[in-house]
Amino acid sequence: MGSTIKIKRNDTRAFTINIKNKGEFVDTTGYTIYFTVREDIPATSVTDDSGAIISKEVAGNSTGIHSIELTSEDTDIDPKKYLYDVQYIKGDGSIHSSGTGAFIIEADITRSGAA
Repeated sequence: MGSTIKIKRNDTRAFTINIKNKGEFVDTTGYTIYFTVREDIPATSVTDDSGAIISKEVAGNSTGIHSIELTSEDTDIDPKKYLYDVQYIKGDGSIHSSGTGAFIIEADITRSGAA
């Protein structure tokens, strides 16, 4: 199971995704890493991420450490619990996924900076 991510509504946030094998960072050059947030797990008939609440894609690198940047527009969504996972596709086309985690948008009090 993935960990829980909590963010206040409309906040900007960056976090890292580390890809390791047996505790060692993996050279992910040629990989594509996806971070996806949804309200629930999609049906098997869903074939893309167009219905995702948040969908981010980053290119792999030699360090195995990847930054995901969420803008205030990304997090300006209804406060509640969503689900997320991380998936990466290797250069050979094989697909690997993390466990599903909770992605919680918490209500904010100040709305002066909201879009």
